Amino acid sequence: MRLFSPEWLELRMKELTAGKAYEFGSDQNWPVVKVNGKVKNFKPNSSFAVRHYEYDNKANIDELGGRRTKYSEGGKVVPFLGDSFTFGVGVEDQETYVSLLSQKSGIRFLNLGVPGSALHFQNDIVEMRHNEIGRPNLYIFNVFIGNDFDNIKYHYATKQNTSEKKKKKNTISLLVSINNFVYHNNFLKRSYTIQFFRQQIVQIINHNNQQFINPIFNIIRTDTLHLDNTNKLFNKELERLMRMATNLNFRIIFIALPDKYQVNENLLRAKAKYYSIEESLLDKLAPNQTLERNFRNYGIPFFDVSNCLMKNKQFYMLYYTQDNHFTKYGHEAVAECLEKQGFYSIVKSLSQS
Repeated sequence: MRLFSPEWLELRMKELTAGKAYEFGSDQNWPVVKVNGKVKNFKPNSSFAVRHYEYDNKANIDELGGRRTKYSEGGKVVPFLGDSFTFGVGVEDQETYVSLLSQKSGIRFLNLGVPGSALHFQNDIVEMRHNEIGRPNLYIFNVFIGNDFDNIKYHYATKQNTSEKKKKKNTISLLVSINNFVYHNNFLKRSYTIQFFRQQIVQIINHNNQQFINPIFNIIRTDTLHLDNTNKLFNKELERLMRMATNLNFRIIFIALPDKYQVNENLLRAKAKYYSIEESLLDKLAPNQTLERNFRNYGIPFFDVSNCLMKNKQFYMLYYTQDNHFTKYGHEAVAECLEKQGFYSIVKSLSQS
């Protein structure tokens, strides 16, 4: 297996053996404030660890319950809403692209990114927090192409408690438990043979329900209606946001952040082979084009850094190997791309109007 491993297996082994050999994960203990079961913000003036095999950072929260940026004290704010990419999982406070943009522009960008969130979740935050953060004139929403469509889909999914589905769920749960054990075992995860046969099992399961597939590979496939169906739900939340914007009198900007498989052609090809998906069936910018049409219909300014990151000479350094998040170089590249696209002038114009 080691001597004649296919490209997809080499990629898998590089992912598994990246970083340090210690147990990761600390998000269960993150200090959050909830209202009616919904996450509203992080506990003001708190701090907590953000760990993975490839990074170990400390997140500091400002007095408004957002991750600290360069200008985190006083003044009118322009909130950034997004998921873990906006929050900055994998980097220090001052290294997030939100903080870098704040430092360069001199505007206090309030980082309200919450890992695991998507537009439906972020709409809830605006509803709960608009008055207490000073009724901002402008909100900047960030869409991670990799999983935000699917996160909204799961939010709307109807739960069916049939006995057949429970049995199927139990089987999947068992497989997930075994997979997690191997994933975190420093010896077993280095076995080429185990990973080879794991892929065969994944193929069988995915043939029926796409249970174990990176969401980006569903969203960029041209032979399914996955993008169309999830985009309908995205538009439902976008309509909700537009109603809020009208009622509360604020403006909106959207930023699209690409998945690493959209930026790195080599990773895309290897992972497609891993899933046994024909490359000809993949249109890596289809979701970006769909978003652009959505926002054009509403006259919403839209910044997409995907093409800019693809042209970056160090594109292979922008994301972690095992983890899917931006490295500090990725955050720097996003900030530079937005600056090139005239982001500052649009923000200043809309925030002051």
